[in-house]
Amino acid sequence: METQHNGASTARNDEFAAQLAALLGPPQVFAGAAVPGRYCRDWSGDYVGTPLAVIRPANVDEVAAALRLCTAAGVSVIPQGGNTGLVGGGIADAGNQVVLSLDRLNRIRSVDPLGMSMVVEAGCILQNVKDEAAAHGFLFPLSLGAQGSCQIGGNISTNAGGLNVLRYGTMRNLVLGIEAVLPDGRVFSDLRALRKNNTGIDFKQLFVGAEGTLGIVTAATLKLFPRPRWVETLWLSAYSVEDIMAIYGRLMRDGGELLSAFELITAPCLALALELEDNPDAWREMSGYPAHALIEFSASGGQDLKPWVEMLVAELLESGLAVDGLHAQSGAQAVSMWRIRELMVDAQQMRGKHLRTDVSVPIASMAELIARTEQAIVNALPGAKPLSYGHVGDGNAHINVLPPDGIAPAAFEEWIPRLMDIINDFVDECGGSISAEHGIGLSKRAAFEARVPAVQRDLMEHIKTAFDPSSLLSPGRILSRTQRRSS
Repeated sequence: METQHNGASTARNDEFAAQLAALLGPPQVFAGAAVPGRYCRDWSGDYVGTPLAVIRPANVDEVAAALRLCTAAGVSVIPQGGNTGLVGGGIADAGNQVVLSLDRLNRIRSVDPLGMSMVVEAGCILQNVKDEAAAHGFLFPLSLGAQGSCQIGGNISTNAGGLNVLRYGTMRNLVLGIEAVLPDGRVFSDLRALRKNNTGIDFKQLFVGAEGTLGIVTAATLKLFPRPRWVETLWLSAYSVEDIMAIYGRLMRDGGELLSAFELITAPCLALALELEDNPDAWREMSGYPAHALIEFSASGGQDLKPWVEMLVAELLESGLAVDGLHAQSGAQAVSMWRIRELMVDAQQMRGKHLRTDVSVPIASMAELIARTEQAIVNALPGAKPLSYGHVGDGNAHINVLPPDGIAPAAFEEWIPRLMDIINDFVDECGGSISAEHGIGLSKRAAFEARVPAVQRDLMEHIKTAFDPSSLLSPGRILSRTQRRSS
């Protein structure tokens, strides 16, 4: 919500915006009515806020100078990347905050083919990083639906996961080094591409997943991997989520080192995706089954995987765990399968206001979590439409909910916190996490604070105070407040 200011505060804000313009150049500072709307709302449209100013520094020195100026003036700073987040972390929630956009820090500084690493700036779009790695014959494996617009700095700050965590891990596993600017303008720089370094605390990992609360990531050294030579993509259908989980267990035992993705998609999600699919008739037979898995095997060397994968599929069909399936015979067919995964997210967004979740549980609890939460949601709000899908290999489930037909948007919005509590309670019972990959931001702050153990919270507050004693960087993200400790 936008904050109204009296004349005196408006004048102070105008004066401070002028100081920023003098520092960075007027074209790179937007203030007041000149702030473009894209900096004021997130991808979902759930969070809207107009900052005091938007600044667009071009390099680490300009970021440092801007932070020194803001800290001296006591002005809060919200770093913003591609603005594809879903928890409100990159949107100003008060009118006296400066949004620092990383759009212009978009250089790929170097690629090391022998060391299989690359140094990129935080504003680099993920897809561009992937393309540059591919141009050198390598793979950067982070794969997200928003990869055409999300930025590496945001991926690091939220410890992004995505589709290939099963094989390659989250962003935390893909970062070798980090450059970040602290709130007082000092630069933490450790971009060394070291695979082993046992010289004390690994400070770079503090910035991964910190959501911009400790410093602003300006560059990173990323791991690269051999580009797969063989890729096999499958779509398998089953009578239940339990059977899909059994298929996952079977594939992990028989070839887990080759399994790069395993996505669970339930029938309502497939039906929603087919509303946007250009050729829905090709999926009609599959759409009759309750649960599905989108699976990818890959290998960079050795023999062709196809005969082995065909043998696995035959065994799964014979066992009855899988009742139908498709084995992509070309790259285009594989793309069409992954397109379904993207379309079900797009179709949800087109339905307007709905509940999005991002939870994780032990893999063995995923089927139970989905069954129990879907039933509890429908019992609480008859006509509600649960949409369950997720990344099976890392226990990450997205249990989203579309409103019942005919309910007013405002009425359903009142239900969202109650439905979220239902899901989170089951997650707690399973020993899971209320945020698997989206982060905490603003939207999950209350739920997080209700669950964070006292010792963990105390340590987090001490770390925050050490890095940002004035609590000016991404205030209110993760924790609603940080105690300022006297020396």
